Amino acid sequence: MIHEEIQRQISAREYLILSYKDKINRIQNKIDALGEEIIKLKIRKVNEEANR
Repeated sequence: MIHEEIQRQISAREYLILSYKDKINRIQNKIDALGEEIIKLKIRKVNEEANR
């Protein structure tokens, strides 16, 4: 009985960890996308200044 309870708690913690890892991964993907967008905007700005 105690073993089953421990296993249940471990499973719940593993699920929570995977959930947090998934959230972190989504946030990292958003950060990466924002970084790419910033680079595009900087390139556009440099090109616009070069065309003046």
